[in-house]
Amino acid sequence: MTKLVLFAGPIIAGVVVGRLLGGRIGSLARWRIRGLWLVLLAATAQAVIRVPLIDGLAAAPAQLWVTGVSFAAVGLALALNIPGRPSHIRVGIWLALTGGALNGVVIAANGHMPVSGAGLRAVGIDTAAVSGEPRYAILSSQTRLAALGDTLPIGPLHVVVSIGDLFIVIATLLLIAGMMRRLGDDRRSWKAGGNRSP
Repeated sequence: MTKLVLFAGPIIAGVVVGRLLGGRIGSLARWRIRGLWLVLLAATAQAVIRVPLIDGLAAAPAQLWVTGVSFAAVGLALALNIPGRPSHIRVGIWLALTGGALNGVVIAANGHMPVSGAGLRAVGIDTAAVSGEPRYAILSSQTRLAALGDTLPIGPLHVVVSIGDLFIVIATLLLIAGMMRRLGDDRRSWKAGGNRSP
């Protein structure tokens, strides 16, 4: 069920695409990321909620609340980075927001992320893997907004993803590649010590 590869893969692909476009990895450090503390807060909350030794946090209601707050924090951080950014960066941010919103809606509607049993079997994962895991539940006829759940199997990666996940993957790739490049009027945003920070 791990989707670590969905986070690492787009970052690596973004770096490769960025280099092909003439960008530099060092350029990533020149960007001032607004609201980074919100992302760190969300990541910490998601890490804590997974610690089985903390009584009560594994319960579905707590999972839902923490997940909701985490989604809101990351969404706010992304929104804070829209004003003043180059157009290609704004596109990536809006894609990420859309993906997060799609995942958030289906989780809120069901109290968990629904997962396709057929999708799990297609990638060689036993459906019992989601039993006792409050973050997921096998998709059923009672599932709301089932099409937004984890229904898309990716065999080579042995994962089942959602439409929202795909938006986030594409957004990550575009953002990394876009932050590495220097094109047209965006050059002012890359000047070290300039009046306009990226």
